[in-house]
Amino acid sequence: MYLPPTVDEPASRSADQPQRGAFTFMLHSHLPYVRENGTWPHGEEWLYEALAETYLPLLDVLSDLADDGIRGGVTLGLTPILCEQLADPLVVERFVEYTADRAARANRDAERRTQRGNERTGEAQERAALARWYADRYGHLHDAFTVRYGRDVLGAFRGLQEDGVIEVSTSAATHGYLPLLSTDAAIRGQIREGIRSYERFFSRRPRSIWLPECAYRPAVPEGPPGAGDALPATAQLRPGLERWLEAEGIELFFTETQLIEGGPATSATRGELIGPYGAVRRRRGAPPPADEPLREATTYEPYW
Repeated sequence: MYLPPTVDEPASRSADQPQRGAFTFMLHSHLPYVRENGTWPHGEEWLYEALAETYLPLLDVLSDLADDGIRGGVTLGLTPILCEQLADPLVVERFVEYTADRAARANRDAERRTQRGNERTGEAQERAALARWYADRYGHLHDAFTVRYGRDVLGAFRGLQEDGVIEVSTSAATHGYLPLLSTDAAIRGQIREGIRSYERFFSRRPRSIWLPECAYRPAVPEGPPGAGDALPATAQLRPGLERWLEAEGIELFFTETQLIEGGPATSATRGELIGPYGAVRRRRGAPPPADEPLREATTYEPYW
């Protein structure tokens, strides 16, 4: 989101004045395919909880902002797997049942707590009030989903994009971990099908893509996995991921901060799965321009 000079601020400024810059507010969402995958804790209810606690509240906020005339500033990532589920008639019907069931359960809890009020009046009243809050909350979600958004969450996001309120980003078709796919055809298929899914739901091609797990791979020599230094120096390079993205008209992609900055991993797997930073031998992604001296190959420079 570019921040232009305000009315009272000159476009030019002296060297000692702070510079305005650019900022991208990126919200990314993804869930594995859980349709007809049983129930709690890793079945369909996972998707319904996300709808109730994340996607619908986010839609409410963005829609209210749009009603107030506020446009732009938010990029929202919706993966193909998530979109396919949110648009599925079975998922839609079961989410309506889910919100109605949760509201009914909360109402029964409130009634039961009220009837037990003579035992511990203060505690019973507090719990009854809490149950009524949840009943109202799920009632609102039920009405928002069925009435305000017409059971079409993706259609609501599409409308916000068409009105310039948000920008929706895509991802790979099945959230495949692109650097580990063994063939370029598999990478190309993941990207193309992700774009196709996006076009079906949002009626235009995407401008940006969230790489699954933010995983980027520069150009690497052709060869079997694990070949490493056994590969000949003349081995042909497999193009970096940006080549496939560019070929499909993608203008920008999101990747991991540590990959660009060269910082250590910060997850719980540091030192076990990732290994000491710098221990993996790096290979040049592609030859540098002829007028530049050769430098140590590194993923710090993905545009090479």
